[in-house]
Amino acid sequence: MGNRGLRIMTYTAMAVLSAALIGACAWGVGRKKEAESYRHAAEGMYQRAYSELLDGLSEMEVTLEKLLITNSKRQTVLMLNDVSKLSGSCSSLMGQVPSAHPDSADMNSFIIRVGDYAASLTNSILGGGAISDEDHSQLEKLLASCSRIASELEQSINDGTVSVALMSTDGYYTASEADEAVSANADMNGEEGDTTGETEEFPTLIYDGPFSEAAEKAEPKGLSGEEISEEQALEKAKEYVEKCIGTGISLEFAGASEGRIASYDFYGTTEDGKSVDLSVTKVGGMLHWLRTGSAGDEEGKPDDEGMIDEYKNAAHEMLKALGFEGMEATYAQYYAGSVLINFAATCKTEGGESVILYSDLIKVWVDRETQKAVGFDARNYIFSHTERSLAAEMISIDEARGSVSPLLTVESERLALVPETPERETLCYEFKCTLGEQYYIIYIDVVTGDEVKIFKIIDSSDGELTV
Repeated sequence: MGNRGLRIMTYTAMAVLSAALIGACAWGVGRKKEAESYRHAAEGMYQRAYSELLDGLSEMEVTLEKLLITNSKRQTVLMLNDVSKLSGSCSSLMGQVPSAHPDSADMNSFIIRVGDYAASLTNSILGGGAISDEDHSQLEKLLASCSRIASELEQSINDGTVSVALMSTDGYYTASEADEAVSANADMNGEEGDTTGETEEFPTLIYDGPFSEAAEKAEPKGLSGEEISEEQALEKAKEYVEKCIGTGISLEFAGASEGRIASYDFYGTTEDGKSVDLSVTKVGGMLHWLRTGSAGDEEGKPDDEGMIDEYKNAAHEMLKALGFEGMEATYAQYYAGSVLINFAATCKTEGGESVILYSDLIKVWVDRETQKAVGFDARNYIFSHTERSLAAEMISIDEARGSVSPLLTVESERLALVPETPERETLCYEFKCTLGEQYYIIYIDVVTGDEVKIFKIIDSSDGELTV
């Protein structure tokens, strides 16, 4: 082979090697990108798991707190079952976080033991026992630990270090006390606590008052009359806009909604350029919802109580203009530029006593800068409002007060109709109570004297929240 052939072979070999080197580099870059993608995906999974774990721990904390103040055997069992389920849910989430964390095993062990303890207490109560002073003390300790863990985890999430954070929790996961309690109850009942049940969806933090997002009924109860046409709906829409916002607003048809509340939708623009959207029900031509923009961007709950009254008065004026009488302001939530106020309808019992109807809610938004109503939502009211016949025979309010935990101080009391399921409401005595600096609402059945619901009130910078 001549020199020319040798050169060709050399060049060919160099080209092959170069191609191989380029291919290797490309493969390496690809694997690096793939590894980086896997790393981001894993971090995202860890972050989601930690976020959901925080929700579960916070829910467990609130449930343990309610356990300490309930005075109902039925509610005690239900809450203990909730704790057991939350334990299972949180333990499942622990399987999704990095096992390399030195505290993961201890945290998981603590969560499981809380569930075991709750299950053993349930078995004890169902076997005829009761929560003793010692059990009460154990629950207080578990609550304190759960609270510290949730706080630590929340801080890690807020700091953005959750995917690699080492949660320093010395003493938080001490399980000996819970173990002793579980063992004692297991010995008494002859069985171990069961934490192997399936996990379920659990309640989350409820905003705007305890019943602002009550489950919707199968069919709207608050609509009556004939079905109206698009033209008739437009005339109704113009009337509503004029009553709520003012004149000089032309409206156009945006379409029809065929959901569970069939409606005609319209849109327009105010004289100062703000958009207006509203919906009118096909049956009866009732205002379903209305929304326009706010002028300012003020945030947080105002310090001036007089200003809060101004917002409520403005909302009342809108409701009266629309023909809603006897509505009572309940809870408020403060957003950037506006305040959302929940109003509940009221009625009378056969005995003539006033009752607040928490199912029949209407939401009204008020512009914080102009103190004028800028929004309306009657969805809950449309689903729930109907004539009701309320019991005239009931236990006295003094008897009902005796069902409230002696740990609580009753600050106010009244009658309330509260939703328990989408189709069942219960007439209750509502007791607003305090325990130290904490606020609670207790609902007692007016017929049986049973404790129906407990809510904890959280006074935040954005208004009152309930859990």
